[in-house]
Amino acid sequence: MQKDLDIKEYTDTTHDVMIPHTIVLGRDLEVFKVYNGYYYWGRPSTAELHAELRELARRTYRDWDITEPELREKWKKGDKSDFYPYGGNSISMDTLMLQMAGAVDQYAGRAKRS
Repeated sequence: MQKDLDIKEYTDTTHDVMIPHTIVLGRDLEVFKVYNGYYYWGRPSTAELHAELRELARRTYRDWDITEPELREKWKKGDKSDFYPYGGNSISMDTLMLQMAGAVDQYAGRAKRS
């Protein structure tokens, strides 16, 4: 993976290590955000990850803000296509997390379902 992604740490001539990366993935394994770097400042904080995941959820779930007049009108008309779990394109948070774990599986082995 280090060679495929070209993230070899080239300043360490003794060890074969890679530059640490944190990749935030969205639906269908879309790369939403990439953090890279060492130590405290290069890695995302819990607050940053929380904000990134909130933004991803807002983009993923059409019914995130059900106060939107357009959504309220659709619901009144009986059109539930944009509402979880009714719409054909709906995705649960559990499914989204399993998709994200699936991306990790490609490199780190199979994720275990609980």
